[in-house]
Amino acid sequence: MTCPACRSDLAASARSCPTCGSLIAFAPDQPQARLGAPLPPWEQAAMEARRPSLTHQQQTARPVAPRRAPSPALAGPPAPAGRATRGVRPPRAALPEVSLSALTPLRLLWSHLLTVRGLSAWFLVFATAPFVLLQVTADDPDFSHAAWGFAIYFAMMWGLAIHLLVRPEPVSRWLVVKVVGTVAVLGTALAVALERALSPDLDHVLWAIFGVGVPEEVAKALPVVLFMLLAKPSWTTRMYLFMGAVSGLTFGVIEAVGYSSLYQLVGGGSGTATTLIIWRLLADGLFHGCCAAVSAYFIGLAWWRPDQRWQLVGVGVAIAAVLHGVYDRWSGGWVGTATAVLIVLLFVGYVRAGDAIVQDLAVGPVAELPHGELPPAELPPAELPLAELPLADLPAAELPAREGSPGAHRSF
Repeated sequence: MTCPACRSDLAASARSCPTCGSLIAFAPDQPQARLGAPLPPWEQAAMEARRPSLTHQQQTARPVAPRRAPSPALAGPPAPAGRATRGVRPPRAALPEVSLSALTPLRLLWSHLLTVRGLSAWFLVFATAPFVLLQVTADDPDFSHAAWGFAIYFAMMWGLAIHLLVRPEPVSRWLVVKVVGTVAVLGTALAVALERALSPDLDHVLWAIFGVGVPEEVAKALPVVLFMLLAKPSWTTRMYLFMGAVSGLTFGVIEAVGYSSLYQLVGGGSGTATTLIIWRLLADGLFHGCCAAVSAYFIGLAWWRPDQRWQLVGVGVAIAAVLHGVYDRWSGGWVGTATAVLIVLLFVGYVRAGDAIVQDLAVGPVAELPHGELPPAELPPAELPLAELPLADLPAAELPAREGSPGAHRSF
C-alpha cells in the first residue's frame, strides 16, 4: 500500500503516512478501496491525540537550505599530490613510501640538535646529566664525588628556575664567573674563618644569628658589592636579585657537600643519614640562594639611593642573617620549616614588588638616573624610564611632573 500524497510505502494497517502526515482511511473489507478518503471525526480526534506534539524549537526552526557546491573560482587550486585534504583520502599511488630512512632522518635530527638553544638545550643538559653522573660515580668509593655531582646538578636546576622567575636583563657570563669564583674561594674562606673564631653555640638564637648568619650572609653579599654596586655599569634590581641567588647557590653547593660527607662519615649509611644527605643536596642551595637574593635586592636598591647606600646594604644583610640564624637554631623542628618557607616567600615578594619599590624610593624621577651600559629596551617593563613611556599609557598618578610644577620635587 502506498500513500496517495507522497507515494511512500505504507503498512497495511497504517492510518497515517509517517513521511507527509496524511491521514489514510480504508474499509475493513476493502483495504485498498478508500485510500485517501477522510476519516470519521472521532477517529481523526483519536489520531491527533496519539501524534507526538512538536517542541517549541522544532516549531520555530528555520528550514535548512541545501548546501551548494563551491564555485570553481572560489575553490582555489587543487591540493598537491601526496597531501591528503580533509575528509578525502588521497589515492594510494600518491602516498609517500614509509621507509626506515624516512622514519629516522639522522642527518636532519643531528642538524636540529646542533642548533638547539634556550630551554631545549637546558632540558638536554638536565635529562642526560644523571646518566653521566651515574656512570662516573657508580664504582667510586669516595662519596664526596657523587655529592659534588648531585649538589651542582640541583643548584643548576634551581638557578634556571630562579632565572625564569626573576627575568633579569641579559646576563654577562664574565660577571657570573667572577661572582661564582669569588664566593667559592674568598667567601667560603671568610665564612669558615669567622665561624671558627666565634665558635657559636647554636642552642642560643643570638649566637646562631651573629655566629653563623652574619658571617655567611656577608660572605655571599661580598661579590655582589664588589662587582656590581661598586662597578661602573649599572643594572636593575632584578639583576641584583638573580646574581645574589647565584652567589647563594654556589655557597650552598660547597656547604651541602661538606655536610653530606660529614653525615656519611658519622651515620655510616643509616637511613637517617641518607635522608639528611638527600635533602641537604636538594635544598641547601635553594635556601642560601633565597637568603642571598634578599640581601642582594637591598644592595641593588642602594645603587638607586646613594645617600643611604651603606645603610641599605646593612639592612639587607641583617634581614637575611636574622632569618638564617633563626632557621639554624630550630632547623630540626617546625619553627625551622616555617622560617625556610618565610624566606622563600620573602624572595618571591621582592621579585614581584621590587620594581614598584624602586619607583617609590629612587632619588628623583627614575628617568633622570643613569643606566650605564644597560639599553632602555632591555629594562623590565616596571623599570622603564618614565620619560620614554607614552603618556597615554600612564595613569595620572604616575605621569612625570614637569619642571616648575608642584610635583617636580618630593622628599623622602
